[in-house]
This record gives sequence, C-alpha cells and structure tokens, in this order.
Amino acid sequence: MPKKSPGKGEEEIRPIINKEALSALKSNKPRLCIRLIDTYFKYYSNNLHGQLIKAEANCALRKNDEAMKSLKKILTKKNNKYQPKAFKLCKSIFAEEASELEKTIPPEQAFEHYFSQLVKLNIAPTYNEGLNNILEKISPTSEQEILPELQEHFLILKFNTEAIRLYEKKLNKRLS
Repeated sequence: MPKKSPGKGEEEIRPIINKEALSALKSNKPRLCIRLIDTYFKYYSNNLHGQLIKAEANCALRKNDEAMKSLKKILTKKNNKYQPKAFKLCKSIFAEEASELEKTIPPEQAFEHYFSQLVKLNIAPTYNEGLNNILEKISPTSEQEILPELQEHFLILKFNTEAIRLYEKKLNKRLS
C-alpha cells in the first residue's frame, strides 16, 4: 500500500479489505481479520465498517476492551448505518461483563453495571438474553408459577422493572 492516501484509491481498497477481513472472521481466523484491518488503518482512517469488523474479531478473541475501542469510534459518528450493530455488540459485551460480575457481587449490582455502562455511551438499555441468569436471581419467583412459553416475557418484564428502578434512582439524584 502507498504511504500517502491517493484519494480515490481508498474507496477502491476499503471494500476489498473489508470483504477479506469478514472472510477471515467467518473462517474463524479473528487474528488475521484484525491484522488486515490494522494494515488498512496504517494508511487510511475512514472505515466504520472496518471498525465494526475489528470489534467483532476482538470479541471472538475475548478482548472486550479492544472491541470497545473500535465500537466507541463507531458510536461517535452519529446516525451511521453501523450503529445498530455496534449497539447490539456493546449490549452483548456488557451483558457478558455483568454475568461475570454476578459471580462475585449481588445480581442487582451486576444489572446496574450493565445499565450504567450503556447509559454512559448514550445507548438505551434494552433486554439482552445474556442477562437471563441475573434477572432470574433478582426477586426470584417459584418456577411453577411461570409457564415455559412465558419465561422470556417474564424476564423482559423483570428487566424493564429493574431499568425503571435505576432510572428513578438516577432522576432522584438529579433532583436532590
């Protein structure tokens, strides 16, 4: 690759690099994927799709901090087409973190971690299946009462109840 951006060359190279990086990721070669994207970034900087691909590869390698660096770059560019996928990946990362935290702290605090991390990034907290174990431990109910086909709806309701509780807590802090 040239040392200087030749202008139009970037537009021709970007889709090729992204396609190859995606192929590497789908072939379960996340390190190769990251190397391809990093090589691109040595010469060019404008590639939000590349940032998303790199974040996905870092998640596959369990390098969530590195993934978040790429995701934050996507989130700073408002109204881009990669934001919905970036939001979803952020929620998955924070749900995974909350699940790990829940092993050492109460489930309410683990849920609050998920909630607060998303709010810091201006992402609306929504239900994520990765939180199921945490939600089941918050105000547990008898399993006999809940029909299996209603289980997910019940967990979503618990999520919404906890989210409202945290929004109220945040609002009360502002008002006092």
